[in-house]
Amino acid sequence: MRIICIGHAAYDITIPVEEFPIENSKNRVTQRIECGGGPASNAAYLLAKWNIETYFAGVIGNDVYGKRILKEFNDIGVKTNYLEINDEVTTTSSFILANSSNGSRTILTYRPNKMKMNNINLDFKPDVILVDGQEVEISKKIIEENPDAISIIDAGRAKEDIIELTKIVDYVVCSKDFACTVTGLDIDYNNTSSLVNVFAKLKETFKKNIIVTLEDQGCMYEVNGDVKK
Repeated sequence: MRIICIGHAAYDITIPVEEFPIENSKNRVTQRIECGGGPASNAAYLLAKWNIETYFAGVIGNDVYGKRILKEFNDIGVKTNYLEINDEVTTTSSFILANSSNGSRTILTYRPNKMKMNNINLDFKPDVILVDGQEVEISKKIIEENPDAISIIDAGRAKEDIIELTKIVDYVVCSKDFACTVTGLDIDYNNTSSLVNVFAKLKETFKKNIIVTLEDQGCMYEVNGDVKK
C-alpha cells in the first residue's frame, strides 16, 4: 500500500500548564515539548512508523525548524520526494498551551501568507490520498488524477475552498467547528437530536462517509444508517 499525505507541516512547541495563564502576567514553566506537527504531517509520521510506504507533500522553510521536521521524517521513514524546501519562507510554527487540569489546548500558529507549494507530478499511483486542506489546488489535482485511490480529508477549518475540496473526497473527517459552521447548527452534547441534525445536514451537503470529531467527547459517525457517538 502506498499513501500520500498532502498539506500542513509545522514545528510545534507545546507548554503544559496547570491552568490557563492570566492576561498580562508572567509565568514560569518547567517543561516544553518540541516536535513536528500539522494534520497531514502527523498522519505521515504515524503511517511510516507502522511500516506503511508513505509520502509527504508540503512545504517547509530552509531553517532550523524545517531541518528538524525533515530529520524526523527521514528518521521514521517518510518519503520526502515531494517535500518542498523554500528558501524564501520560514517554516510554519505552532505554540501550544496544553492545560493539564482539563485536557484543553490553545494553539497559536504562524504560517507565512506566501507559503504555497509549487506544482508536483507523482511518479507513482497512490492507494490512499490524505489531505488537510492546506494545499487545496495540489490536493484537488492529485485526487482527480488518481480516481481509483481512496481519498480522505482532515477538515479543521470551514473555508470556502476547503469546503469545495471536501466535496470530492471519499471520506470526510471534520472538526466540530467545521461541522457547525458548514451546517449553521449548534451541537449540544446533552441533546442527542442536535448531533443527529448536524450529521444529517452534513450528509446532505457532502454525501460521503463522515466522521465528526467532538473534542473530549470522542466522535460521531454512521453505522447502517444510525448515528453513533
